[in-house]
Amino acid sequence: MDSQTSGRRSTYKRTAFMAVLLPLFAASVNAQTVEARCEKLLPLKTLTAAVGAGYTAYDAVERKPGQLECSWLSRGGGSIKTLIATHWNKTALADWGREFTPAKTGNDWWDMVVTNSEDAMKAKRQPVASLGKRAALIAMPPSKTGSQTKILIQRDNEVIDVISTGLSNAEITKAAKAMASP
Repeated sequence: MDSQTSGRRSTYKRTAFMAVLLPLFAASVNAQTVEARCEKLLPLKTLTAAVGAGYTAYDAVERKPGQLECSWLSRGGGSIKTLIATHWNKTALADWGREFTPAKTGNDWWDMVVTNSEDAMKAKRQPVASLGKRAALIAMPPSKTGSQTKILIQRDNEVIDVISTGLSNAEITKAAKAMASP
């Protein structure tokens, strides 16, 4: 084999190798970061408009494929306020249903999680209008150590669980209504 033939084969191998790697590299560059997906779910600017200034994006995690958890934190005036939103897409719901039988759909998720939240928080659900297929607010009775409020939202192919500490029922409802579909 002469050096010219060897050089062509080497060039061909590099080109073939790059043709395989380039789409993988491009996909990773174009994929949204978890933080960007949280910003899309509830932009910080929108959260600030809904519940007041002082919040920072605190954490963004994809727990499992299709299960996105985003949190925001506000410290000031001797208090800490938190807002955590967990979003499940259709795939994550199906996976969740396989893990926690008999829940298999968004309806099963709703029935199971809302009822369990009522029991755990010792509070009854309050329906929230204009928030998808159905939504409910569940608020713990206030105590000396603070309180927790939760809004559960069911849409056609996704569900969102929003938990807060230090926010009023009206504030968490405003934040939940401000959430865009990711």
